[in-house]
Amino acid sequence: MNELAGGVMNELERLIRDLRGQIGREAYQENVLTRMRLVTLTDMERRLQQIRHLTGRKKLKLAFIGPVGVGKTTLICDLLGLHVQGSHQGESVLRKVLTTASGRTTTCEVKLLIRDETRIEVSYYSDDDFRAMVEEFAWHQWKLAGKPLDDDVDFLATEIQKALRNLLGLKNDAALKLAQSYEVFGDFFNDLLARHTAQQRTQTELAYQGPAGGALSWIADHFKALNLGNLPGFSLPRSIEISLPRKLLHIPADFQVDCVVDTKGLEHAGNPREDIDDYVRKGEYLCVFVDRFTDVPNSVLPTLSRLLTPDAVDREQRCALIVNTRQGEATALMDDDGDFVTEEEGYRLKTAQIMASFSGERINRFLGANIHFHDPHRHFHSENERLTLKRGRHEQAVRKNVCDLWIWIGDMIIRQDNYFNAQIEQLKKRLETIEGNGVLSAGDLALIQHTHATVQRLSRSFLSPLGPLPTFVSALGRYHVSTFRAINNRYGQYGDNNIYYMAGTNAEQIFRGSTLQTKTEVEDVIQELRVSAQSRELKECLTQYLSKLNTDYQAAADRVRHEGHRLVEKTIHPSVAGEQTMAFWSKVIGRWGGGPGYTSEVQNMYRQALTAFDPAGRETYKDAWLAALSPLAENLKVAAD
Repeated sequence: MNELAGGVMNELERLIRDLRGQIGREAYQENVLTRMRLVTLTDMERRLQQIRHLTGRKKLKLAFIGPVGVGKTTLICDLLGLHVQGSHQGESVLRKVLTTASGRTTTCEVKLLIRDETRIEVSYYSDDDFRAMVEEFAWHQWKLAGKPLDDDVDFLATEIQKALRNLLGLKNDAALKLAQSYEVFGDFFNDLLARHTAQQRTQTELAYQGPAGGALSWIADHFKALNLGNLPGFSLPRSIEISLPRKLLHIPADFQVDCVVDTKGLEHAGNPREDIDDYVRKGEYLCVFVDRFTDVPNSVLPTLSRLLTPDAVDREQRCALIVNTRQGEATALMDDDGDFVTEEEGYRLKTAQIMASFSGERINRFLGANIHFHDPHRHFHSENERLTLKRGRHEQAVRKNVCDLWIWIGDMIIRQDNYFNAQIEQLKKRLETIEGNGVLSAGDLALIQHTHATVQRLSRSFLSPLGPLPTFVSALGRYHVSTFRAINNRYGQYGDNNIYYMAGTNAEQIFRGSTLQTKTEVEDVIQELRVSAQSRELKECLTQYLSKLNTDYQAAADRVRHEGHRLVEKTIHPSVAGEQTMAFWSKVIGRWGGGPGYTSEVQNMYRQALTAFDPAGRETYKDAWLAALSPLAENLKVAAD
């Protein structure tokens, strides 16, 4: 992200120094208004430090997030100019650098780092996770071989299946023939594991030593081989980091880019992913969600509704949506009169539909200007990952299509900088207003006392209508049966699937749903006091109090999430709860092969094992709610004394 203008940053530093000095002076004074100022100034300093953290990074970081096969990788290749020139049947073609040529997606997260050298670094799955993937592959082959199965099984992505075939030396139908030769599944599975171990695939790094002109071709060839399991010495990657010099990329001169992340595709839209949530929460990345024109925004709604909450200030500034379109999709829409629309009108209609869907899910902070429509094949024919320019199209048009993407990103950065500049200006004016030594009128004091009593009552009125257990157990049912089995075989964690993190996020959502209405009532009460107050200083203090309430509420929700995660871990995770949990896990793992009804029966086992989760969760909700409102109630009490 571009740093704020030097003058604004200097002003920010000066404000923080002034605030510290004033806080030191106010701490020794005893009148009501100065004590309210003290709270206000302290929270203003917190906000200014937060702004400095969010605007102090000099280079842009982009994370592309979306469903499997939605076109994130194609989009990144377009944006950065990651194409290799070649020929096919005498015709000039382009080949994407980040492609597997095996299906619709890459097999893992890919991080592109803008560095001085060209190299590839790989991290691997744990031994247990890899074993679970091989087992899923084995069940698939076992079913294809016509062997008996007591339960339906999910199948790994096409790309991972092909990579595993290559890693195990079982190309084409060799794995199927091997399965047919065995009578016992366990013997077949162990044979597959032994084939991988024998190949000693432990290498993790590759460095390019050739001329600059061949670097992209080198990356393309090795990336493809790595994803397909065809690179000697390398196993199936969990993540890939590719370092490459800026001069190899088509990045406009006025953009300073640090890295671009192609996240692993979202496979279960309703189930949270900690890696995705972290990209949005931590504030380092501009998070670009990607979806198809025909599907948007259903596949990204669960993630955005979980993360773009009303109290999560600033996140809307760094979240965006690219809609990958195809020719004719926008013009297939009709207006209110039943007439087909132009492409631009279609984009406006679709934007309105997206924003309406967001509003229906209470995603009210998303910025419509942060939606962009992009047709990656507007000027190309695509066949077997080869791109050829359509007849009559020119390279200038191709460059404009990509240039529009960069202009859109640049506009977002400008909006973000303007937003933070406006925030700083508001805080400067607030500081000027509350620097006086005024006193409160009797009427204002009476209003504060009334407001304090109301906030105290609302803080004690919280009662969650339900504990976290039913929602958590229900969420487990969203997994496909064999994925759920693999998760259970790994004691709750398999690849990107983590039931403990899911427990925490479900608890957080219940907490928010249980408290949202009461929180709104508290905000309304403070707003009424602000409108009715005579003192300008009091009005400004109360405006900051509302901001602080949001901060405290978000901290409370985070607390619920972490505590929900911890409660389930300490109840059933073997490394946390101890060996006594193995009876539960043995029962769960042993249920596979017991006939239909695996998911529902295992859900019931979780329900029985986590009976203490509901009362403990309710107490967590109560404690978090009090933690959110106590500072506000205490501050108003001090003022009312």
